[in-house]
Amino acid sequence: MSSIDDLKLSLRQIPISQVVGQFISIQKKGLNYEGICPFHPDHHPSLKINDQKNLFKCFVCGKVGDSLTFAMEFKKWDFKTALTQLGSMFQLDVSGVNRPQKQELELLPYYQFLERVLALYTSYTEEHNPLEWSQFLKERSIDEDLVKNFELTFAPRNSLLVHSLSQLPKDEFDRSIAIAKELSLVKETEQGEWRDTFRNRILFPIRNHAGRLVGFGSRAVHKDQIPKYLNSAESKIFNKRKILYGFHKAKTSIRENQSIIITEGYMDTITMHKHGLGNAVASMGTAFSQDLIQMMAALKVSIYLSLDQDQAGQMAMGRIAPMFLAQKLLVKRLDLDPAKDPDEFLNRFGAMEMQQRIVQAKYWIDEKLTQISSQHTGDNRDLKLQKLREIYALTAPMGVELEATERIIEHSRLLGLNSDASFIIESYQQFLKGKDSVAAQRENWKNQQAKAPEVAIELPPALPQMIKEIENPEKMALIPWPEGANFLFKQIFTYPGIFSTNCFAEILKLVYNEPFRAFLIKLKFIFTQTAEIPGENESFHQTVMDYLEQHEELAPWKNRISDIIFSCRPQTLTERGLARASTDLLMRWKLVIWQHEIEELQLKGKAPLEKKELDLIYENIFKLKISVNELMNQLKKSPLRLTSETSAGVQDS
Repeated sequence: MSSIDDLKLSLRQIPISQVVGQFISIQKKGLNYEGICPFHPDHHPSLKINDQKNLFKCFVCGKVGDSLTFAMEFKKWDFKTALTQLGSMFQLDVSGVNRPQKQELELLPYYQFLERVLALYTSYTEEHNPLEWSQFLKERSIDEDLVKNFELTFAPRNSLLVHSLSQLPKDEFDRSIAIAKELSLVKETEQGEWRDTFRNRILFPIRNHAGRLVGFGSRAVHKDQIPKYLNSAESKIFNKRKILYGFHKAKTSIRENQSIIITEGYMDTITMHKHGLGNAVASMGTAFSQDLIQMMAALKVSIYLSLDQDQAGQMAMGRIAPMFLAQKLLVKRLDLDPAKDPDEFLNRFGAMEMQQRIVQAKYWIDEKLTQISSQHTGDNRDLKLQKLREIYALTAPMGVELEATERIIEHSRLLGLNSDASFIIESYQQFLKGKDSVAAQRENWKNQQAKAPEVAIELPPALPQMIKEIENPEKMALIPWPEGANFLFKQIFTYPGIFSTNCFAEILKLVYNEPFRAFLIKLKFIFTQTAEIPGENESFHQTVMDYLEQHEELAPWKNRISDIIFSCRPQTLTERGLARASTDLLMRWKLVIWQHEIEELQLKGKAPLEKKELDLIYENIFKLKISVNELMNQLKKSPLRLTSETSAGVQDS
């Protein structure tokens, strides 16, 4: 939540020309803007607006001030009204404007406590210069200026914070440990002992856009540490969906360069700044919200996405770019090939080459459209139309804006389609209405299934015949992908809390392939480690991705699991909702196993066998089919509906 001071600071980061331009007509002249002064009878542009100084001044009547002053004078608003109106105009958080002073004072101890914690870790790091810390600085070529500029520090393994708080008088300790727990800086063990959340980790202090310290990001210093990256959980003062790491430092450079570069890692941003690219910021993990996009839209600057070159980074690009398109923002993609990320690129090729890549960067939407329209379709008209629908799907977030329709017409011609442009646009409009969309076809299919007399239940494909079990789970590269795994993985990556239920143990008993079972157990271990901080399901996803990257023997599975992870948004359920979800999953998994067993028995029954053996096989098939029908009827009577009844935050009755 934003205080009045935070909002004022945020407004100062918006070029004053953009604010004044909301109220009067202005024109660019040299380095400044000018317009007819609204505060006196003016016939010639005497009002000058300077973005560098963030001031306006009339050289006739003498009126001078910042953007807030201009709005108050022009609209005759009082201070709070001007703050609220301008904040809303530029999609800023205005919740703190009318917040009672008492509530604002209640948040102050949290900010102050975090500053003391940062000072504690910094003092320890400077005094002891731990080996892990110095090795990290050396490996990443981080000098003292960068350390101070980004306030980098180190958390030792001995729970420094808890040890420091334990020296306080009891009353003060109780108050401090309560705040530390709320800010996810400490956690309590099953034995009732307190320990630091961040241990043996490089710390990246996270400040909000107004510069207030609201949390920490961290990176493990040892390869066997899980998770590799660990952030503060969201709290009263920390909402990662409204923060870009480094923005409080980058905003001046963003204004000067009229552009912003978005990376996906702390070190990517720090290395960018080290090489003079001070307009770089980082998204907070997978959290990228409409709030951030609206905030960047208000900046009215060019936006570059500089995400990792691996599959995960490019899939993230495919999620984020359309979110910008929906806000009528065209983003450019920085091509970092052959490096894997901005950090590696800059360390290998330097700032000049990066600047060249920035100049050469193309709009993400244009690259994707070109990939489609350049595919060879020959004289296959149906294939051309299929590609045209793919183009419709890509441009759909932009609606019927000119930026969309012009591109559609251009690429329809590149596909070799000769239909009139007006007919193609009409076809696109029908697509947007859903008459020709895949989503509509799916909805129609669902409606048909709902009318069918049979029991409609989502059943994954039967598990294929597996090769002999392999004792060493690290040889999973030899195991073919089990089709049933798609279903199981989608459920547990959407509802990771299932790992903590008794039903998961029952599910494991029904997984007969040892390497597959071993991998599920590994996922449960990763979840247990990442679940130490409440609400960090996304950390679980990221840690699984890191684990896959580190184990080459899992390469054949990596792409499939990555696709599933990026198609799932982790959900937190109430205890009752989690119980229902895990029970539902167990029943459906039983159906998978039983159906597989039926198919195996049916296959076996085709072989030349004695009558007694055949009778036993068909008796077992009959029993399994009865079990399947009973379970399907049970599912039909009590279908799982993940609505407000099971969603997190709703109290169980």
